[in-house]
Amino acid sequence: MAANGAQPLVPVPSGAEVWLQEELADSIPGVGPVHRYRFVMPSLAALVPPWDEGETTADLPPELLDETGPEMPLTPEEQAELDAALGELVIEIMPEDEGILIAPAMPDDDGAFDAPLPSELSPPDPPLTDDALSIEGETEDFAAEAGDPGAGEIALPAAPDILMQDPLHRDILWLCERFVLPRLAGQTPRPRQVVISMASAPSPFGNFDPGIVQLFEGFSIPSDRDACIWEPL
Repeated sequence: MAANGAQPLVPVPSGAEVWLQEELADSIPGVGPVHRYRFVMPSLAALVPPWDEGETTADLPPELLDETGPEMPLTPEEQAELDAALGELVIEIMPEDEGILIAPAMPDDDGAFDAPLPSELSPPDPPLTDDALSIEGETEDFAAEAGDPGAGEIALPAAPDILMQDPLHRDILWLCERFVLPRLAGQTPRPRQVVISMASAPSPFGNFDPGIVQLFEGFSIPSDRDACIWEPL
């Protein structure tokens, strides 16, 4: 019997104490019948370290911490400093459908114009010549000839889905294949999806308790065979 004295233990590969809290069935538009199985594993809390907000923000610079409350309007001194930094740049607020218009500096009453002349601007980069293009092509060919298997390709993990699996994936997959599938035998309609949750303590369905660690995994159930196909949630 389980530690709660009510539900029988369900054996899992890890050997942890697990029992079924409840089983729910519903239907999701566009998906179809979905069965949810909520299991309890008290040792789950020890597998996930507690989160300390103080430790998380200890190394962050003050400007990244939102502890100043709502923004205050600029003081006259700050506005004057901002105006001096912007120079003659004018920012005009337009109607919402036209966005913001940023206008360049215009001549003053005496006809003076502070904007740089075209001759004072940096010349554009010269176009690439045929020799430069051939050098770039030779560089790429050399990397390919050197036998670099990753030349021109982006390296990806061999199995990216594995990175999204939680530490109890083996136990949860075992529960789907050895506990859930036998219960689905002969059921009509057959569920299209199964969601298995594991919690460190019992809790009412739909309630969030920050003191309880919970993991969720979803599986699609083929209509033509008994199998649990894992799907990242």
